[in-house]
Amino acid sequence: MKNQQIGERNARYIPGGYSSQARRLKDPIAFVSAKGSRVTDAEGRTFTDHNSAFGAIILGHCHDEHMRRVAELSRGIDQIGLGMTTLEGDLAELVCTHVPSAERVNFCCSGTEATFHAIRLARAATGRRYIVKFQGAYHGWHDYVAVNFVTPRADLGKITPFSAGTLDLATEATLVLTFNDVAGFKALMRERGHEIAAVIIEPVMHNVGGFAANDAFLKTLREESSRSGTVLIFDEIITGFRHALGGYQSLCGITPDLTTFGKAIANGYPLAGVCGREDIMRRLGPMPTGEGVFFGGTYNAFPPSVAAGIATISLLKELDGYTRLFALGDRMRHGLAGAIERTGIQARVAGFGSIWMLHFIERDPHSYEELVIQDADLDMRFRAMMLDRGHLLAPQALRRMTLNLAHTEADIDATVAAAEEVLSELVRMQLLESA
Repeated sequence: MKNQQIGERNARYIPGGYSSQARRLKDPIAFVSAKGSRVTDAEGRTFTDHNSAFGAIILGHCHDEHMRRVAELSRGIDQIGLGMTTLEGDLAELVCTHVPSAERVNFCCSGTEATFHAIRLARAATGRRYIVKFQGAYHGWHDYVAVNFVTPRADLGKITPFSAGTLDLATEATLVLTFNDVAGFKALMRERGHEIAAVIIEPVMHNVGGFAANDAFLKTLREESSRSGTVLIFDEIITGFRHALGGYQSLCGITPDLTTFGKAIANGYPLAGVCGREDIMRRLGPMPTGEGVFFGGTYNAFPPSVAAGIATISLLKELDGYTRLFALGDRMRHGLAGAIERTGIQARVAGFGSIWMLHFIERDPHSYEELVIQDADLDMRFRAMMLDRGHLLAPQALRRMTLNLAHTEADIDATVAAAEEVLSELVRMQLLESA
């Protein structure tokens, strides 16, 4: 079957044809295989994958040694439902060994579950209602945080749910601030800190923008949260295990109270979790009625997923994975900067570690408000033209691109060459201005 036929068949049974709206491309493409840094569609076309399952793939697709170790570790056991396994204890020990904030950890299946549990824990621990998030941050699709993600410029400053059916009562308890705005955060905490259960933040805004929280901002978050008794949550669903085994917190030197993680920890297997201070995390264990926080799920700590986490961590150590990932990311960003200079266009390269982005703006952004001025249609056209040249990028404007250990220097150089060709064509089409 051709891509179009598969798309039409799937759409008869799946709304729109996709099980996740974020997977929609400009034309239907059905992928049938993946290996290393490549994915292949139903028509035999092969693409260099710069999405890496939104960052979940860190070793490479269908990594032979990873799959062998997962099979070996999980041989003879599937999901039991009751009791515990040695595997989940083994992975929990690894997480608590490497992640600075992790005194205790509990596992679930997705990042959305993890942030939901973390916020519920914070509310239980503090007895407070309100939470703070930052404009442009994505923390999953549950109602606590389903606001002010990719907000239109005209709606900045308003609470804007990004899904129909979002409960107003939930979003009314979510306060939205500007990322990297020290003065704005201090002002809110001085006035209402006693009401705020949690502050949740992506320490690097990888979902939109690719810019990091600056040192002063992170220090202020930690100081003001501690002063007011507010729980500081680092959402490291993307940064955790992608930039370091200890997450971004081990690189920036700021330790949150709770951390959520997922994606890269298991190289594509469904696994996520919450870790943090023992006095908060203990509420997930046996507690008097009314004091405990429920944390359930049939597939929590699913043995093959837990085995995948153990195998991923061991391989990242053995392969000196982070040295190579950072080198690949640096090569990509440096190459793109050269392509921008040669074409003379107005654009900025962003990203950190193995993540890269290209923004059609004049100055480096430090908040969503500074980034949203770019031409979203131009951004999406660039991505579509890269897809036509065999490079798979997330089709939505502002979204990150992610490398994995299977990418080679030749992959990077070919991508840079394709990007320069696209930028030059956009100039010829008079959609981009050259100096």
